[in-house]
Amino acid sequence: MMRRAMAIAIILAGLAAAAGDALALSPHVREGWVLGLSYGGARGEAEAPDGTSGGTEDGVSPQIRFGHMLGSHLSLGASYAGWMYETGTQPIKHRYALQAIMLAGTWYPGRADSGLGGLYLRGGVGLGWANATDIEMVEGEEQGHGDRTTESGLGLELNLGYEFRLVRNMAAGIGIGYNHLDIGGDLYEKADFFPVTLNLGWYWD
Repeated sequence: MMRRAMAIAIILAGLAAAAGDALALSPHVREGWVLGLSYGGARGEAEAPDGTSGGTEDGVSPQIRFGHMLGSHLSLGASYAGWMYETGTQPIKHRYALQAIMLAGTWYPGRADSGLGGLYLRGGVGLGWANATDIEMVEGEEQGHGDRTTESGLGLELNLGYEFRLVRNMAAGIGIGYNHLDIGGDLYEKADFFPVTLNLGWYWD
């Protein structure tokens, strides 16, 4: 997964470098408020306190961002990122989730009217938590919430992406990320997930 993420990062950097003004469909004017929604795949892995790992698993990753621009190259706000995975067969299903809600800053290094204007780098720090849920499936009965174990700790995020400005206040693109949870609990010591997502963003005063 790390090799895949590095390859995508190189492609993003190359795309931005070679984009030129032609790929800036509309100028990347960023003023006021910023809202971002993302969804894609992610590979997650958790480590137990004794150092053993449950292995890596492919799941899904939803993300939400909300912030305010400070000038034309930096926004500050809040960010949520998650990884979710389900396995097992009847009568028991196992659901696992890694999530974090963070204070986040996003840096836009390029000029608004250039191809590099769509490039961004986001970092965040805040509260992270891990869930493990066992759900018993009983035929003919409504599915319950199951038995859930939750442990929390420090959540960190680093995300690199590129967006195309479709119209003045809306953009779409792709992003790759690294999320780390430092939990130090009885079930989880630490956990990581690596999302690759499609992104939508809105900008308004």
